[in-house]
Amino acid sequence: MDVTKRSSYTSFIQEVDAPIFHQPWWLDVVCGVDGWDYVSEVNGDRTIAVWPYHQKSKGGISYITIPALTPYLGPWYRVPDSLSKQTSIVGFHQQLQQKLISKLPSVSLAHYQWHTSHKEYMSMYWAGYQQTSRFTLHIDLRQSEEALWAALKDRQRNKIRNAQASSEATLDGSIEAFWSANQETFRRQEMEVPYAKAMFMQLDKELARRDQRRIIMVIEDNQVSGGIYLIHDNSTAYLLATGRHQSSHAVAFAIWTGILWAKEQGLHTFDFEGSMMKGISTFFQSFGGRRVSYPRFSIAENIFWDRLYKLIGKL
Repeated sequence: MDVTKRSSYTSFIQEVDAPIFHQPWWLDVVCGVDGWDYVSEVNGDRTIAVWPYHQKSKGGISYITIPALTPYLGPWYRVPDSLSKQTSIVGFHQQLQQKLISKLPSVSLAHYQWHTSHKEYMSMYWAGYQQTSRFTLHIDLRQSEEALWAALKDRQRNKIRNAQASSEATLDGSIEAFWSANQETFRRQEMEVPYAKAMFMQLDKELARRDQRRIIMVIEDNQVSGGIYLIHDNSTAYLLATGRHQSSHAVAFAIWTGILWAKEQGLHTFDFEGSMMKGISTFFQSFGGRRVSYPRFSIAENIFWDRLYKLIGKL
C-alpha cells in the first residue's frame, strides 16, 4: 500500500471514530504491514466508505480471511447528516455495500466478520455470500454500579465475593504473567493457541503505547491465579483474552474489576467478544447484559474450495 493510500485510510478512520480493530496500526500487527489492504468509495474528493481486508496466499491459493485477535472487520461508513430517516440510511448502506463488494479482489475463498453495529447486509446475499450469525454479550456501562451488580447471577456474585476475600486484583499486571496464564488455559483444554506470542507481544506494545489496554491480574498468596486482557477504543471495552492457572474465581473477579474500571473511564459498552462454545457462552451470560448478534460471511470460487474450508476449518 503506498503512502498516499494509507494516509487516506488513516484520516478516514480517525474522522469517523471507527472501532479499534479498523485502526491501521492494529492491522499492521495482526495482518502484517503488507498483509492488508482496503477498498473505498469516494464522493467528490471525500471518502465516504472503506472496507479493510486481510488477504493471504498459500500454495498458489489466494484467499481473504479473518485476522487473529480481530473479532470484527468489515465496511465502515460516513453517514451524511442529511440522512435522518432509517429507510434512507438503509438505502445508503445498501448502495455503498454493492459498490464496495464490486471492488473486492477476486480470490478462491473469502471470509468476513462484521461489527455488531451492522444490521443491514442484504447486499451480501445478493452478491452470493453465505451468512451465519455469531453472538457476543454487551453490558451497558451507563447503569449504576448497583444495577450492574444486581444483574449478575447469584453464583457469579458468590465467586467474586470469595475471590475478593482471599485475593486482590491489580490493573497493571505484567504481560508475561498474563501470557503464562493465557497459555495454561489453552493447554488445560488441549487446544491450539490461535495466535503467535510474537504477534501478541507486538500488539501489546502498540496498545500500551496508546494507553488502550489494561492487564487485570488476580493475585492470591503472592501467586498469579488468573486475569484478563482488556482493550478499548473511545466507546467500548473489549475482553480480548482471559487466562487462569488454578482458581476458578480469578477470571470472574478480574472481569468484574474490568467492568467497573471501564465504567469509570466513561466507556459505554463492555463487549465480551462472545463465544460459540457452550461453557464459555454460559459463563459470560452469568454477568448479565444482552446478547448481540454479528454476521459472518463466506463465499467460494467453487464448491471444492467451500468443502475444503469446511473440512479443515482454515487454510
